[in-house]
Amino acid sequence: MNSSGTITTTQTQFSNYESYSTKATNIGANILLAHNHNSVGSQYSIINSSGSILVDSNTYPYTSGSFPYTLSDGNILHYKDSKTYITDNSTDLNLVSTSSYDYTGNTGTSEPILLNDNNTLLMFTDNPTSTSNQQYGILFKIDNNNNILKNSSNLSVGTSYFVGAPISNGRAIIFYKQRISDTNDKGYFIIVE
Repeated sequence: MNSSGTITTTQTQFSNYESYSTKATNIGANILLAHNHNSVGSQYSIINSSGSILVDSNTYPYTSGSFPYTLSDGNILHYKDSKTYITDNSTDLNLVSTSSYDYTGNTGTSEPILLNDNNTLLMFTDNPTSTSNQQYGILFKIDNNNNILKNSSNLSVGTSYFVGAPISNGRAIIFYKQRISDTNDKGYFIIVE
């Protein structure tokens, strides 16, 4: 193996709690990290590219996992209790908008996809409390103001574990697992217009 140099690292502690990180995303020129702690719950920190801590473990009022997520205009998309929320990209995460739509039942979220038309595709597993072969997928295309532009009818029963990527003209390719039975999973992909 040829190597042109050595990777260097600098270690900095950013939290005084037992911590596990769940999602990092760009917030302006900085990094927003959502992290959880057994004793205090969800928190967020903001670190700049020089390694300076701008925010250290403030309360994060949203659900992490697939969120937070940076939108095309630089604002930040969040999710909690069947709603999506958009905040600005300041260190205070000031609320800009709350979705008027209630994504009730769609709590199994996958990583959003930023489309090349500057909109965002949300992917959910509906009916997530049922057995896997009774769940189905549903997609929502939203703009930077939290408005739903399009949504899909239910995808095949048993769809879960979405991943995807943007392709041309505001479209995306989505890969997912469909559970045919408890012992039979098959992989599929779809083109989302």
